[in-house]
Amino acid sequence: MKNYKKYFAFILVASYVFINNSNLVAQEISATHTRGKLWETIYNYGFIGDPGAWDYLQITGIGFYPGFAGYSFPTDEEMANGFITDANFHNFRTGPWIMIKDAKVPTPPAFNPEQKDYTLYHSSLATGDMGILQNIPPFRKTRNFVESPDFNPLLPEEINYTTYQTSTGITVKQKSMSWSFPGYDDFIIYDYTFVNTGDFVIEQVNQVKNFQQTLNEVWFVFHSGIQVSTKGVINFHYDSDFLSSTAPAGSFGWHPGGGYTDYYAVENQGPDGKGLLYYSRDYNGGKAPKPWVQHGLKSNWQEILKVKPEYGVELQDPSAFGFTFLYSTPPSGSSRSPFEADPSHFNIYSDEMDKFNGKTVDFESFGSNAFSLQELYQFIKHDYLPPNNGNLYCWYTSSFGPYTMAPGDSVRLIVAEVAGVMDINEVVKGDPNNWYPDSTIAAIRKNTEAARNAVKWGFGATVNGTEISADVPESPPAPYCRAANASFGSDKAVISVQWDKSSENARISDASGAVFFDGSLDLSGYRIYRGQDKRGVWELVADIP
Repeated sequence: MKNYKKYFAFILVASYVFINNSNLVAQEISATHTRGKLWETIYNYGFIGDPGAWDYLQITGIGFYPGFAGYSFPTDEEMANGFITDANFHNFRTGPWIMIKDAKVPTPPAFNPEQKDYTLYHSSLATGDMGILQNIPPFRKTRNFVESPDFNPLLPEEINYTTYQTSTGITVKQKSMSWSFPGYDDFIIYDYTFVNTGDFVIEQVNQVKNFQQTLNEVWFVFHSGIQVSTKGVINFHYDSDFLSSTAPAGSFGWHPGGGYTDYYAVENQGPDGKGLLYYSRDYNGGKAPKPWVQHGLKSNWQEILKVKPEYGVELQDPSAFGFTFLYSTPPSGSSRSPFEADPSHFNIYSDEMDKFNGKTVDFESFGSNAFSLQELYQFIKHDYLPPNNGNLYCWYTSSFGPYTMAPGDSVRLIVAEVAGVMDINEVVKGDPNNWYPDSTIAAIRKNTEAARNAVKWGFGATVNGTEISADVPESPPAPYCRAANASFGSDKAVISVQWDKSSENARISDASGAVFFDGSLDLSGYRIYRGQDKRGVWELVADIP
């Protein structure tokens, strides 16, 4: 028999939302995941993140963990110098590339097929042609929330779909999924299917021309830049000379006199039945400013960053953040399991600290403007790890291939964006028991296993004509509740709490039609919490059987 307790939380917050007209156009081609604890912005051409991150134009949260409504974040450089933010963003620029070698491409003006040494589509480089149309259709969105009367437990709570052609003749079908259920709300799953349709995007004329051929060498690349120290960078530092402050470089950026503050981790690389996991974590969790960062400090940072006077300084950067590969079609000629989803090549570069082919790898300009297509081809086919000394800003490049793809052939790649953090109650106290980094590392590993299980449980299923790639166990819907001041005539503060019986009346069935949850039998009681922190720091008030 399953037993559930429903948790009620009451929180008093002051919230506001930044509105920026310059993002209205971007919003038409973007979507957000805000259902779980990990919030993300995605674009309909494969990009994960937000182009405005560098200049504080980001307003929706990129790799925002834990995500919460009413967060504050500087929206311009002038505001950022001296700002106190309660939001921590982790993902800078992430998304797939496709590179084909020695293939024919329709070429203007006559659009006759011409042999090209290299052809590239990308969603996550800083420079160079992306290889997409200017008018990709917007996302098709499905919202399937557990509290909705038509909730379908066989589908994710948030799904975003898009399909787009590329300059490689390969069409991309992209789907992203997230959930709010405890234990399964720390990741977002991205499902890419790459199909050799022969539809080539010709960017010069914003048209698609079809040419059918077998592609003899195809590489699929997943590229991401991660920094887990945006909050500490902003909150610790101030300089009256604005140009000497951290602000002009953006919360993710390099600035003379600064320095980076992350370690990287690479796990499950090799034959272990699991796909590779990579993530970044902060040097000290944001317990104090890093000794090598030369920017000026706020004079009273120790006091302003305490949640309560009796606490230590709140950890500013306590999370680990990264990606794991859950499924990939084996390269041509390979017999490995698709769930053994390790890339063929994997490298890590730290921004402006490493060189490739004698050139500094500066991710503000990294792309086909700074490196030739031949050099980018060489880049995706080599392996490299830098010294792991805690002063890094890591960019991860994972390459899958080579594939031979006849017309109609497809390759599938399923990736999870995943985060983990130690107990938030210990975070706000300043980690008095020194749980960081061990507890944070344990958390991201646990959440990665949850993402892997989600794919194992859902892969291959079709629900109402929709192919799904992941499934998780649902929690019962939260009841509607209300609280009121009942202190009249009393010598002490009294709050009256009432709720309906929607949890007790709920019934959820599994894929076989059997009842998975029956509230009249499985609900074991309720718990009431209180708190004043928007992120979810709660104190148990009552346990009601």
